[in-house]
Amino acid sequence: MDAIQDIIIDDTLRRMGEERFAGYLCHAWCYGGHAVFRRNGRAFTFQQGDCLIVPRRGDLTEGLRESPDFKVDVVYVTQEFIETATPRSNYGIRGHLALFHNPIMRLTPEQQQRCADNFAEIHRRLSMPQHHFYRDVLINAVQTMILDFFDFHAAQYGFDRISSQYHQLMESFIVMLEQGDFRKNRNLGYYADRLCVTPKYLSEVAKK
Repeated sequence: MDAIQDIIIDDTLRRMGEERFAGYLCHAWCYGGHAVFRRNGRAFTFQQGDCLIVPRRGDLTEGLRESPDFKVDVVYVTQEFIETATPRSNYGIRGHLALFHNPIMRLTPEQQQRCADNFAEIHRRLSMPQHHFYRDVLINAVQTMILDFFDFHAAQYGFDRISSQYHQLMESFIVMLEQGDFRKNRNLGYYADRLCVTPKYLSEVAKK
């Protein structure tokens, strides 16, 4: 495993729930075999041709088992670095909410190649610390990966522009979910009250 301050690369998912990765987002690309796990009470199979994005709180993933032929490329990125690299777009909140429900996206062959290329580019840039603009080229490589993930998601779920008001509300809501509040509080009114909106409004925004 190779590491720098903002980005860590790995070849297994087994370390995803470790405390040291609590502030990282996990991005994984499977190119062989499969892994099974449970997250948010649901069972998932992560297999060849899939990408996986787990936004922080890897400890919410349980019962991970990797097949003997499992091959995966994993890129952990700190929340701070992701915020720097993410383009000025509210689209990300839509993907974030969908990935909390299902962190796996099944990719077409063309999308798989783009994903593999993006991960390879991050590996390549990490190996160039002598570059005078090292952090900038890393930001560029991560941003390209993020934009392709947006594109993969939009191709599967459709593309709609999200208002800044909706974005801010859903971002706060997701933070509460990632903190594990949903394990003890399943009532919509609890979240609406904490976010200072009505349950009806929160429900309407989430659906949109």
